Amino acid sequence: MFKYAGATDAPNNGHVNVAAIILGVLLAIAVIVIIIGCVVWRKRNSDSAPKLDDQLIEISNVRDPSTHGIESPIIEDIERDINEDIGLPAWAKGLEIQWQNLTIEDKVLGKGIFGEVRAGSLEIREMSKVAIKTVKGATTTASEDFLVEFKTMSQIKPHPNVVGLIGACIHKAVLYIALEYLPNGNLRDYLRSTRPQQQVAMKSDDGVSPLTSSNLLTFGIDIARGMDHLSDTGIIHRDLAARNILLGEDLTAKISDFGLSRGEDIYFQKSKNRVPFRWLAIESLTRRMYKSKSDVWSFGIVLWEIATFGATPYPGIQSKLLAKRLQEGYRMPKPENCADEM
Repeated sequence: MFKYAGATDAPNNGHVNVAAIILGVLLAIAVIVIIIGCVVWRKRNSDSAPKLDDQLIEISNVRDPSTHGIESPIIEDIERDINEDIGLPAWAKGLEIQWQNLTIEDKVLGKGIFGEVRAGSLEIREMSKVAIKTVKGATTTASEDFLVEFKTMSQIKPHPNVVGLIGACIHKAVLYIALEYLPNGNLRDYLRSTRPQQQVAMKSDDGVSPLTSSNLLTFGIDIARGMDHLSDTGIIHRDLAARNILLGEDLTAKISDFGLSRGEDIYFQKSKNRVPFRWLAIESLTRRMYKSKSDVWSFGIVLWEIATFGATPYPGIQSKLLAKRLQEGYRMPKPENCADEM
């Protein structure tokens, strides 16, 4: 009897032990899951919490949005194209030159709206002299504007009265543009340098002059041809002035500095960038509107500069009063040294 009863209790004890083991395993798994969940939750909170460095960047963005952060898809593309040093954008691959073929000298040839131009040389099949333009500042806005200038130039077909674009490269996140080298500098400085000789020639009897009326007219014709080419291309220059006309070895005049140019039929300026106040048409001064005819007005101012050997337009009139005077009908009188025929 005792033996029978013992045989009956053994299976019951076995079931109890198995149930205890299963319960223990389930409890252990539950504890592990809870621990893992807590760790993951803390990690996520830690990652999403703003760090001190991030807060400083956000404050910097508010103080100077032009130098930190991404403001538009265009800037995002430029940061990817330039800052990552992956080469020129796809539309400019045909103009890419190798950095090792480019030599930049210390001599500064000039400065534009966004860039500085230095003398240099480019070796492809043979060594040739070039002018190398690069952005002056390292800000995102300056890089964007400079890339827009490069893209504008890339759309212009070669013309004898427009400065030629040779190529470009990106080195250490800096864009370098190689341009045609023109040894006689800009037209304004050239005209001013000849002014003393011109005055002497006007008082002499031999009539010898460093620049004849024919020379001056040729400057005007060259500029008109170059601007006509830009207009046919659909480009508004917006900064046509004698300082932005370069002279070749034979004094051929060529349009340069496309830092403010826009490839549009009509352009409304929204930014607060510096503008060439005394060269602007009335609609540009009063409404910030630019079109091809606005460049025609600026061309008239350039002709006045040529006739006066580089004088500053509207002498004696303050810039802040200029728009009102022009709206009232004021125009500059004929220069004293300008013949009636001109």
